[in-house]
Amino acid sequence: MSVPQRSVADLHILENEAAKRANASPLPGPVGDAFGKYGPITIGEIIVRPIVASDWKIFTAVDSPIIKMLMEFRQNPAAPMQVEITDDEECMLCYQFTRPVKEARETLAKGLDHYKQVACEEMGDKVDAPVLKLIQSAVMEQIKRSWVTAISFKEKLEESGEVTFFQEAGTTSQKTA
Repeated sequence: MSVPQRSVADLHILENEAAKRANASPLPGPVGDAFGKYGPITIGEIIVRPIVASDWKIFTAVDSPIIKMLMEFRQNPAAPMQVEITDDEECMLCYQFTRPVKEARETLAKGLDHYKQVACEEMGDKVDAPVLKLIQSAVMEQIKRSWVTAISFKEKLEESGEVTFFQEAGTTSQKTA
């Protein structure tokens, strides 16, 4: 018995359907309000998925310029999110967000050179340059959405006093049980 091969588009459809089912049962309270409102961005038939926790590990492993850009954004959230990126880095970034994160992790597990080669073959060799730029813009939008949402959520928690670990030492009154 063989397992049928699925196309990337089929996998995206299945992933989106799973996300819809998961989102039908929202997270409780403010967590759901903060992080459950954005979904994938589509460019024709290409789906650019939202950022997830594993993406940060991939960014670090490939020494992505996204990390530097986000550090700059952290210092000034009102500044435009801009990044200097090479052709190979663009292919790796677009590859990462146009497939399930598990696939990107598995490709990277075979080594950085392998990851770069696969990303350049899948994106640089198969996708028109203007479309690649649109994918990159969509990825940047997904990152921005995630970052702005996290900052807003953090600020709301601080204001309500629901969490204090973001505050500087010495500015919180500790309650003991």
